Amino acid sequence: MEEQAQSTHGPDGSPGPPKVTRTVRVLLWGIGLLAVVLIAFFLLVPLLAGRARMGTGSYRYARRWRAQLLACQSLDEVKDQFNCFEILAIEGGERWRREVMPAVSGRPQALIQRFPDGRWIACAHADSHGEPGGGTIVSRDSSGEVHVFFGHVCGQIWACGTTLEEFYTELRGYNRVEEKPLHELE
Repeated sequence: MEEQAQSTHGPDGSPGPPKVTRTVRVLLWGIGLLAVVLIAFFLLVPLLAGRARMGTGSYRYARRWRAQLLACQSLDEVKDQFNCFEILAIEGGERWRREVMPAVSGRPQALIQRFPDGRWIACAHADSHGEPGGGTIVSRDSSGEVHVFFGHVCGQIWACGTTLEEFYTELRGYNRVEEKPLHELE
């Protein structure tokens, strides 16, 4: 009986597909996996690096918060639209943050303060370290005066004062922020 040789030719006599050894198959899978990892790396690293950058202010958020704050005629109205807190000065120069009400997801933070003469201020802001609009502070006081600051907002604002003027002095000196003219928001 004659043994048939295994043919690598197709039924029409043309050469069939080459035999792929296990080593070649593993090598091809390895190259494919490496390609996927490299593509993911080069697509994700710039995206993640962009999110990790420190925010230095956002005109979009400044315009939005300015409009929200101008619509508020009292601190109670500010509390309805923002996650509000106060900074309390304690003897010895220490300061303490006190939440005014439970935070609501999706609302921006706002530092609020009422002064003994009845005037008040609200400062909407976002942390420079990864929050949307990071590096933006928009203040509005009871007279309707609005100020916008861009720069490094680390966590929350720790400004306070016994008068509105003291508060503004401290806010203007806060952590390398720069006041922006309102016409730049238009």
